[in-house]
Amino acid sequence: MNCYFYAHIDGQNPEGEAAIVKQYTEKNRLVITQTVTDSDNIKSNWADRKIGQIIKTGKPGDTIIVFEAAQIACSTSQMLDFLAKASESKINIYFVKYNAQINNQSESTKTVDLLAIIGQIESDFISKRTTQ
Repeated sequence: MNCYFYAHIDGQNPEGEAAIVKQYTEKNRLVITQTVTDSDNIKSNWADRKIGQIIKTGKPGDTIIVFEAAQIACSTSQMLDFLAKASESKINIYFVKYNAQINNQSESTKTVDLLAIIGQIESDFISKRTTQ
């Protein structure tokens, strides 16, 4: 299981996020086998950063744990592209901040659940744009 952290988002506390992720993984009995920290420019497309390499080299059944969507993409369209690639690769995604998971192992992820997650992500993106 991979845990992905983006290192440089203004106003965020990486140590605090790491502690929250640790609590989340313990509560949900998830075992992190690799932690990846990325410091490339967040405005670069996700596919050109370390998270892109994780998706490209991942195997069906792998899992990526990320604190929030803003660590992966800076727009909803990029996030949808990321989620589509994860789905194609059958890689599961956990978003700690939203207490949400996308299980790409089956077709059981409901559209309503996915739209709820996207709604939370879009709300975060809007909030970040208005505070920057």
